[in-house]
Amino acid sequence: MQRQRLEAQYGAELLLRSRNVLTSMTEHCIPLLMGVLGAFAFMLRTLTMELRNHTRQRSSAGLALIRVCLGAIAGVFGVALLADAEKGPLVGISPLVVPFLFGYGIEIVFSVMDRIVQAFNGGEPKAAAR
Repeated sequence: MQRQRLEAQYGAELLLRSRNVLTSMTEHCIPLLMGVLGAFAFMLRTLTMELRNHTRQRSSAGLALIRVCLGAIAGVFGVALLADAEKGPLVGISPLVVPFLFGYGIEIVFSVMDRIVQAFNGGEPKAAAR
């Protein structure tokens, strides 16, 4: 009897931990990966157009790495924006679409953020501190 109770308690604890891990992955890891996937999709799309038009120039691997990192950040940011938007224009959109789009259109996301910062700074964006 005691053993059955312990097994039931252990099973309930294991189930709770599994749910916590799954929730964490859903809220953080998957949006991050979708942002990275969006960044990769943009890079592949750009590469395809450059190869088709014979305009491909040698580019830095560092730029690609930066784009992927920014895509990951933007993916998590996109999900955070949707967290409180229960009602609104994005209600019917899957939560996985927004991080992908933010990763794909990273320039747009960060240019909007730059404009918001400019509005509070009252002018031109300041250079980042080094």
